[in-house]
Amino acid sequence: MDRFWTGGANLVIYIAQQLVPINLNARYAYPLTNGHLPAHYPALALIGLAVLALYAWRAGKRTWFLFGIGFMLLHLLPVLQWLPVGLAIRADRYTYAAGIGWSLAIGYVIVLLSNKIRSASTYLPLILGVLLALPYAWLAYQRTEVWRSAVSVRSDMIALEPRNFTLYMDRAISRDREGDRAGALADYDKAIRMRPANDYKPYFERGMLHFRHKDYREAMPDLITIFQHVPTHPGLVPNMLFAQMKLGLCDEVVRNATGAMQLDTGSTDLLNIRAYCLLRAGDHANARKDIDRSMARRADYGEIWYLKAWAALQAGDSAACCEALVKSLPKPMSDADLRLERDRLYGRQCR
Repeated sequence: MDRFWTGGANLVIYIAQQLVPINLNARYAYPLTNGHLPAHYPALALIGLAVLALYAWRAGKRTWFLFGIGFMLLHLLPVLQWLPVGLAIRADRYTYAAGIGWSLAIGYVIVLLSNKIRSASTYLPLILGVLLALPYAWLAYQRTEVWRSAVSVRSDMIALEPRNFTLYMDRAISRDREGDRAGALADYDKAIRMRPANDYKPYFERGMLHFRHKDYREAMPDLITIFQHVPTHPGLVPNMLFAQMKLGLCDEVVRNATGAMQLDTGSTDLLNIRAYCLLRAGDHANARKDIDRSMARRADYGEIWYLKAWAALQAGDSAACCEALVKSLPKPMSDADLRLERDRLYGRQCR
């Protein structure tokens, strides 16, 4: 029944916002209070159903007004949440096509009013159109300022839902992309303070922000916090071990990777990270086993071919080392440090 009331109420709200486009937002969260919709939603839903019934009753008349309203309804019906769409209850972008029908209906009403006033000036349709367009133009201009950047859009969403901690995480991502790392960290800090007790995603996202900026020592406390409470979080263990590897804690990496692979036997990331640390310890025989297992699953990573070349070099096979390095050159390598190591080894062994 909640979904039924939601769809009908959304129809009324969308129509009202087409007529008076205020309090707009890129995303409207489900307005749940203690797990329930607001008390006025069933009443709005009944009004929405009455609108549909009225249109169905009058749809036989062929006018531009009914065509425009029908066009609008046709484009709104799939996104009213009677059928689940996205994670928001409503979104302004769902109404872009529907607004064409609304504009046709409004234009028809202006012309109709002008024709009814026989003694009016022939400029009346233009005057009415301008009077209607001016406030709409001002409201549209205000929205274009909001949509000028991803950060301003997120800030506008936060203004409507200041207690929604996920919006601060979204703005943090946008701020980081714009180079405002301090602002991004402040948003993650706020999301952590506001999160529900059982939601640790803000810790993971803050840790990954440090991770992307190669501040592995700063990233580790957040990643460890996630590991203590949600050890199966997607991508957590490989990133933790990679950070440990970058911090030079290879003994811990080998031990932790071995334990993690008992649960995730097919992870090429874990195999590659452990192989790297085994090679750092000079254990090329065991490293080669991990490399062969990794290459059997995914041979298109440059990192794997670099590790294979390194293992061959430790085994004293310079020709195999150079051959693997040559094969690694056209393949992508996401880690800039490993790419630099590979290039240096190639310069020493293959030129």
